[in-house]
Amino acid sequence: MRKIIVMSILFLCVLGFSACEKLDSLDDQKMPDIAYSPSYPVCGEWWIRVQDEKGVYLRKSYSKILTFGTASNTADSIWLTDTHTGSSYLPFWEFKVKTKLEISSRSFFTTAAVKSTNTDGLTVLVEDGKVIVGGGKSTSGVVCDSIAFKVSFSDDDPSFGHKYLVSGVRRTGFLEDEH
Repeated sequence: MRKIIVMSILFLCVLGFSACEKLDSLDDQKMPDIAYSPSYPVCGEWWIRVQDEKGVYLRKSYSKILTFGTASNTADSIWLTDTHTGSSYLPFWEFKVKTKLEISSRSFFTTAAVKSTNTDGLTVLVEDGKVIVGGGKSTSGVVCDSIAFKVSFSDDDPSFGHKYLVSGVRRTGFLEDEH
């Protein structure tokens, strides 16, 4: 009986040592490959502020907008929308528009006024949209991406002469950066 117990313990030890993979350091671990969408790094959540043509901020607080890829999953267009949630909604119109995307320069725009998909009759013109990787700082001082674009709305000025400047930074997810 004692011989069976000793043999079982030896068997388990040999099995345990042979089943482990030896690593010289933590750097030897293989990291999983990350699959990014073709419109990365333009897509994301952004904390923005809006200025009128004179450079006056329309609100003191930040608002959240989203940029995200289209169903075609290509690098030639993205969706741009406000989140319109709670008190953080944009100080003007609720909108959702599909913009053209030039991924090499990380710029986005509409070539003409496009109809917002979530409102009746509102058309939106987006100009000079740009994402700068590492070009901003969050409220807590973390370096993050920045975004800026000009936007006009048909029911504000039918000739789209009144432009708002929207600018901000990518949402970091840190509590101290939430607005």
